[in-house]
Amino acid sequence: MKQQRWLIVGLGALVLLFVALVGRRVSPGVANSATSGQPKSSPRRIISLAPSITEVLFALGLGDSVVGVTRFCTFPPEAASKDDVGGYYDPNYEAIAMLKPDLVVCMPEHEKPREYLAAMGVETLTVSHQSIAEILASVRTIGAKAGVRNQAETLVTELEQRIDEAATKTRGLSRPAVLIALGRDVELDRIEDVYVAGQGGWYEELVELAGGVNAYDGGLPFPSVSAEGILSMNPDVIIEVLGDITRTEVDYEHVGRGWRSLPQVSAVQAKRVHLLHRDFALIPGPRFVQILDEFIRALHPELIWSDHEISQ
Repeated sequence: MKQQRWLIVGLGALVLLFVALVGRRVSPGVANSATSGQPKSSPRRIISLAPSITEVLFALGLGDSVVGVTRFCTFPPEAASKDDVGGYYDPNYEAIAMLKPDLVVCMPEHEKPREYLAAMGVETLTVSHQSIAEILASVRTIGAKAGVRNQAETLVTELEQRIDEAATKTRGLSRPAVLIALGRDVELDRIEDVYVAGQGGWYEELVELAGGVNAYDGGLPFPSVSAEGILSMNPDVIIEVLGDITRTEVDYEHVGRGWRSLPQVSAVQAKRVHLLHRDFALIPGPRFVQILDEFIRALHPELIWSDHEISQ
């Protein structure tokens, strides 16, 4: 039952990722307001409708201005003390109204919430986190709107430095083919259908920055592949992203046993199947650089890490 619960919750998180990848696009960085055209001071009562947005707000030092977050917003720990405004796709508009926000930050896929909030006279700011470039742009957009432009530039510079360090670290190394597994039925002791990171998403970008190539070369952003498909791709490395929701609920030996049902796959033969069960693993926010570090360690274990890098 516990593993079945992982499947339900995990696939819920994957639905969010999928819609973020293929959802209807709107221009990021756009503010909608019932009082547009009027000069306004920086917002002091902010609501976030996505975990990655919450992480950006706190990373910019705006935690004191955040009055509401979704039930999925668990980082940083201080976010848990904020009022719950519902879920990613089912926000509680009554709770939002009671908090009297002067800004709600949302994603492009929050089309209906934006309509409701506009009718309520609540200003919204739309940002997108579908790529690393968009995450960095979101930091700048939120920083400018909230009056912390300098802090935003500092954070972007730090993130870009981490990206540059990764590129330097992996330059000239062999580039293994990597399969990023994002969801499957972990109750099974064999591999059947697996959702994987496809083309054009931020996971593929991280694989490339980490010194690898995506083993999946089809045209879909979030495909489901069969065991036969994985055999055909024959990845050198497999990284299964579990997030943190399973830390106390899943027998990782059982999870690994599923991959051992494919002994012909190079990654299985070389014992290069990695389970990434960290709380940031499914969040396309500023902690993407930590995912990047985890990918580099998995792809290039031959690299030597300093104590500073290990502690990051």
